Amino acid sequence: MNLRTTILTTLCTAFLFAAGSARAGELPVEPVREAIAAEARANLPDTVRSVAVRGVNIRGNVEVATNANVEVIIHAEGDEDWIGRVSAEADIFAGGRLIRTVRVQATVVAQVEVAVLRNPVSRGQRITEYDVGVALREADKLPAGVVMQTRALVGRVAKRDLGLNRLVTEGDLLERADALRNHPVTLVVKSGSLVVTSPGVLRKDARLGDLVEVLSTATRGVVYGVLVNPDVVEIPTTSNAAASSFSAR
Repeated sequence: MNLRTTILTTLCTAFLFAAGSARAGELPVEPVREAIAAEARANLPDTVRSVAVRGVNIRGNVEVATNANVEVIIHAEGDEDWIGRVSAEADIFAGGRLIRTVRVQATVVAQVEVAVLRNPVSRGQRITEYDVGVALREADKLPAGVVMQTRALVGRVAKRDLGLNRLVTEGDLLERADALRNHPVTLVVKSGSLVVTSPGVLRKDARLGDLVEVLSTATRGVVYGVLVNPDVVEIPTTSNAAASSFSAR
């Protein structure tokens, strides 16, 4: 092989190598997926524990050089909730140079921590701290009125039988009592300007305005009165009952 042939062979090899390294291909989906996931995590509340991006669709043909360093910057319009199907503009950079701005769409799946039952709870049973735990669930599939936090379940009473790992909604629970069974209260008896008080304990859960049974700590007997606030039960007398009747006319 003479010198001229050697030089031509070397030049051809270099040209083919350069052409191969600059060969363009379609924009890979993964950088777009990562950019959308990062934007979703930045805009979703701290209760979101994980984000997955599915079904990425790039509107328009974008070609970048093979092995180029691709960077994607998402421009949100400000009204996205970043759960479910989202659409945004994306700037596509390759090797630090803006290639094109395109519209991208994807489905964002956000998982949140939510309270679940770790033990079955029967109708009429009070939920304890040992009955509840947390699990990850897809945010857009949560039922309406779901109770998110475990502390909001503890002490509530089941309206129906609730199974293991069940999400609990407000509709599954009886109304929250203003004062619970065995809660200490002050019994109040009013007669004119005279007010007599004594300690007692509620016999059952109650809401404000309910007629309640109270075990008197002083006499160990059961008395009946109206729960006027969570800590006070007013015992009606003939005089104040008559006064209430007169004022209601």
